[in-house]
Amino acid sequence: MRASWINLLGGNAVVLAGLVGLGFWALAADSDEAARKLLLKRVTADLSDHRPQPQLTEEERLNQIMRRTGVYMDQLRFAEAGEVLKEAESLRPDHPAVRTLRMVILAELGKMDEARAICKRLLKEDPGNFVYRYNEAELYMMEKRYAEARRRFEKLREAHPGNDLLVFKIFLTYLGEKNEPMTLEWARKLDRPADTPYMYYAAAALALSSGDIATGHRAILDADRAFGHGKQRTLYHSLAQLGLVVRTAYPPGDAPE
Repeated sequence: MRASWINLLGGNAVVLAGLVGLGFWALAADSDEAARKLLLKRVTADLSDHRPQPQLTEEERLNQIMRRTGVYMDQLRFAEAGEVLKEAESLRPDHPAVRTLRMVILAELGKMDEARAICKRLLKEDPGNFVYRYNEAELYMMEKRYAEARRRFEKLREAHPGNDLLVFKIFLTYLGEKNEPMTLEWARKLDRPADTPYMYYAAAALALSSGDIATGHRAILDADRAFGHGKQRTLYHSLAQLGLVVRTAYPPGDAPE
């Protein structure tokens, strides 16, 4: 079971799930070209190891390590990501982004108690932080503890009433519980002019949960065409949490630098 994490990097909220690819159906790009790009990247990296490297500041080095961590996470290689992250922890063990990444990796490896302990410490330091509160709810989503996740998403929505991501997540908690009346009620909150992808993904979730695979995938593809697939990974992986789609590694040719 995978989560759609949000991480705090450089003071900005970014979707950590964006480090991870879409699904099996999204790999429509030329796989040979993707493989060629990956090989070229690896060869270039090997060559660059033997060139003089400019001196990096601590912050630049930290960001470099976290990007490398993200590449392993793209490939769902979480144990290896955790090993890379140790370098960042040796530089800045108290950095919020480093600690949040460690929490995510632990959760992805099934070490939920350790992940929750980090999350609790972060929340104690900054109780109102959207990122930490969202990730706390995600831990419960991973465990299929939908009522507990929903309570946290609802409380977070009180502080952020215009956030459609939170509406979508609450909708999914009811879908996970197979509570059809409440599922439809919350789906209707997203049913408005399609200027965001949430309506598409709510429609996809309803179709996929009823066994209409073709309609569900078509709704996801429609959202990708309208908004760009890279921006929808949080929503896609939210569907994967419920077993509605399959989560796979990020296409190698598109992996971040």
